[in-house]
Order: sequence, then structure tokens, then C-alpha cells
Amino acid sequence: MPRESRKITVYEIVLHRFEGDEVEMEVHCSKGTYIRTIVDDLGEMLGCGAHVTMLRRTGVANYPYERMVTLEQLEALLEQAHREEKAPKDLLDTLLLPMDTAVENLPEVNLVPELADLVQHGQPVQVFGAPVDGQVRLTMGEEKIFIGVGEMNDDGKIAPKRLVVFR
Repeated sequence: MPRESRKITVYEIVLHRFEGDEVEMEVHCSKGTYIRTIVDDLGEMLGCGAHVTMLRRTGVANYPYERMVTLEQLEALLEQAHREEKAPKDLLDTLLLPMDTAVENLPEVNLVPELADLVQHGQPVQVFGAPVDGQVRLTMGEEKIFIGVGEMNDDGKIAPKRLVVFR
């Protein structure tokens, strides 16, 4: 079945090894890029076919490579927690990045607790100095607790878009 084409960007391809019929390369590309498709297309252009034998992601957005964890490492931590009779979260939680790292590039709007409460109940709020359009990262209070993502509406108010549920 033919794949639907999409616009992607390949910023860089670095050839690390070319030995016999094997190629080892590193690709820096935009999101939505299928490396297997690039390899398949390369094999077609060379007239010999090609396939991926190993694929390793070394980076995603601004997430640090050094903080990435393999499935084997997670399983080892789970086994360690059982051996040491600890709650798995005691070992696993230290691996987590702050929740708002996924939206850290959005402009921050810090809400006083009263306005945050309204937003958390689905109400749009007026905030002086907020951007005029687009999405914003919502925080609350002096501690700047991340509460979710809002979007500027046509009335110049911040409407909740995706919120963190606190229980």
C-alpha cells in the first residue's frame, strides 16, 4: 500500500560506516520523518533494496539524550525496587522531567490562585499583559505550579485548553 507523502526536513545525514552491504548513518530530521522510508527509498534508488536492522533515537525536541532510559533499564529499576522492598515510584520518579517541559517554549502566564481556580473550572479569564493570540503555558501562584495550557480567545481572554488534574 503506498504511503501518503508529507513534507519533512532532513537537516543532516552523517555516514558513520559503510562496510560491505551495511551502512551506519545518523539522521537529523524534522518530526514526522520515517527513517525506514528514507532507507527504503535509498535502496530503491541504488537498485538493490535496503532495510533497517537497527534504529535508535538519540534525541527528541529539547529532551536531553542523557536522560533517556531504555526498557531494559526500566525493568532493572523495577526489579531493584522489588529486591529492596521499595515502592517502584521511589526509583522511577527520579527519572521524570517536569511536566511542563513539553510546552516550555510557550509564553508563560502566571495566574493568581483565584484566576487559576476559574480556569480549572473551565472559565476563560482576562489577564493583563497576556499575549494577544496563540497558546500559553499556565502557571499558578508564586511557586509557578504548572496547571496546563490555555489559548487566547477572540475576546482577549485565556481559555483553558488542556489542564492538569490535581486530586
